[in-house]
Amino acid sequence: MKKTQLALCLWVIVWLAAPATSQELKKVRVGIPTLSLIVASSLIPGERGYFRQEGLDVELIVIRSAPSVMALTAKEIDFLTIGGGGLIGILRGLPLRVAFAPLRRPTYALYAKPEIRSFTDLDGKRVGISSFGSGPDLLLRDLLKKRTADGGKKITVLAVGGGGERFLALKTGVVDAAVLATPFTVNAKQDGYRELFSFISEKDYVDIPVATFTREDLLQSNPALVERFVRAQVKGLLYMHNSRDRTVSSLARALKVKEDAISGGFDELRPALTEDGTISQDEQRKALEYLINPATLKEPPRLDKIYDFAIARKVFQELQARGWKPE
Repeated sequence: MKKTQLALCLWVIVWLAAPATSQELKKVRVGIPTLSLIVASSLIPGERGYFRQEGLDVELIVIRSAPSVMALTAKEIDFLTIGGGGLIGILRGLPLRVAFAPLRRPTYALYAKPEIRSFTDLDGKRVGISSFGSGPDLLLRDLLKKRTADGGKKITVLAVGGGGERFLALKTGVVDAAVLATPFTVNAKQDGYRELFSFISEKDYVDIPVATFTREDLLQSNPALVERFVRAQVKGLLYMHNSRDRTVSSLARALKVKEDAISGGFDELRPALTEDGTISQDEQRKALEYLINPATLKEPPRLDKIYDFAIARKVFQELQARGWKPE
């Protein structure tokens, strides 16, 4: 992907590092799928100054799933916070790795207009997802295969954008149902939309709705940079575990919204947080199950070709050993 083409895709840029110290900091470009609660693991380290503590000037760039994976592969960005879209890229042979996983469960639910009472009622209707190949898209298609007689062939799936855009598409009638992420699931419930299925509460689904992806070559050529970035994220994860109220306040400042607009969403998301930024091998395998058919693979590749949590485990253990506490 050419840089000029990538520039057309990047429609929101968020600066999280203080310009006064920018000459002393290493510039790092990070792709995120949306500016919302789902990327808390990248917002908190910026808002709390953990990236700066690691000598990093982090630029968060909102970019949709498919182009973001190619941007990472093409070295246009250094890290990518994404979910299923990144995993499917690895399954298709891209030289990427998952280095940090803040969540172990899907934070999505399928909401529909009140008159839609079942999956059968979705026949002939439009369902909104973020983008094709993304986590919400792949989870929805897997769900439709399991819950509808024809695998959802009579349902039109529309890519309508990030969490706020999907909720708006539902409210304005652009779609009849949508796969919503926290905290828009809370908004939908409050507005009277019907929850048809919750990936959040359904224990059969293990997922990493967002994780930190980087390239194999960066892990090999500059592991120190990856370690600094992941350490800041682990600090942010510990902060989220340590104080619910302070985390809500920090996220409200980062997102420029009122605390009560996201407090319910964070409460919904918090039980899905991992302890140290990693998931078990069993969870790693289960997170791939709904991706295997789209990737046209009979068997998943070796887990160590997808996940590399060595740095996350190392920095977590070091922080614990020195008694680090969130500020």
